[in-house]
Amino acid sequence: MSKHLNWLLGGILTTLPVILLIWAAVGHRTEASGQAKDKEDQPIQTPSRVSVQKGETVVTLDAATQARVGLTLATLQAFSTRQQLRSLAIILPAEDLVSLRDADVVAHVRVEKARINASRERVQLISLPKRSEHFP
Repeated sequence: MSKHLNWLLGGILTTLPVILLIWAAVGHRTEASGQAKDKEDQPIQTPSRVSVQKGETVVTLDAATQARVGLTLATLQAFSTRQQLRSLAIILPAEDLVSLRDADVVAHVRVEKARINASRERVQLISLPKRSEHFP
């Protein structure tokens, strides 16, 4: 046989098993996916865990399912999420606070009246004639 014929026959004999293996793998995957689609098309037959009792929806789980999902029961404990600060304070009656507020308002009114009077006096002093005009 010639050298070229030997190379051709050797190439066919080496590629043929590779092609057969690929074809078998693709066929197997197609068959497996067809079986999976058949399983997906059928509804899952599980008992319903959801029910309505006295107008409320109730989910019932057995002990194995509770353990598998890590569901545990615990009593609730109250806690505050507000920041707590401790300080010394004196609690004043509301009447004292109202009287202090009234005194503050009166003081502000007196200050404003004093400012108005001071500005009036300035205006009067400015509008007075100069001394040199009246006295020679």
